[in-house]
Amino acid sequence: MSDLPGIVLSALRGRARSGPGRLRLGVFCRGNQRLVEALLAEPWIHVVMGDRFGPLLAAHRRATAAARPAIVVEMRLDAIPARPRSLDAVVLARGLPTRIGTRECLEAFGRLLAPGGMLVWPHPVVDGAGGRIGRILVPVRPGTARPLRRHAICAEMMAAGFGDVRQTLGRQGPAPWAVTTGRMGPRPWDPDPEQIFIRRTI
Repeated sequence: MSDLPGIVLSALRGRARSGPGRLRLGVFCRGNQRLVEALLAEPWIHVVMGDRFGPLLAAHRRATAAARPAIVVEMRLDAIPARPRSLDAVVLARGLPTRIGTRECLEAFGRLLAPGGMLVWPHPVVDGAGGRIGRILVPVRPGTARPLRRHAICAEMMAAGFGDVRQTLGRQGPAPWAVTTGRMGPRPWDPDPEQIFIRRTI
């Protein structure tokens, strides 16, 4: 059995201890309901978003059954239902959309994060013999981005503006997985979302 949910929760709990109050968590859900269920069980503020109706409906049903408050919305990447810098962490529950490039996706999610906010990206390991076996046991689903090698994932994260990029390997399940995390630094080139809001309402 893979320990992927445990690795993700460990990273997020460390982030929750470093900030006041509850963690403002966004989950980009394209599947991996076991991980989504583990995240929804935590006492955080959740926004579950995605571009696939089926996984979102399942997430909504799980949240409702567990009496966990969560906002569940279907969206496009260019219309994410959260304000810039409004989240403490974003979890990519099952990879990225395929319509645009990896770096552009990461930058879009990075804009949702407050300075110091964390992006958590669980992904299959495609390097080495274990990765080759994993691709046979768990093939890439249609509409899912092509898996990247571990060093390429780190490079894309850093190019998208994330620092303190780290990877944690999970125990071997049906296919090997890893979790890459990165923190969003200050973005002085981006306009302050509060000032934008004030200008639009004056």
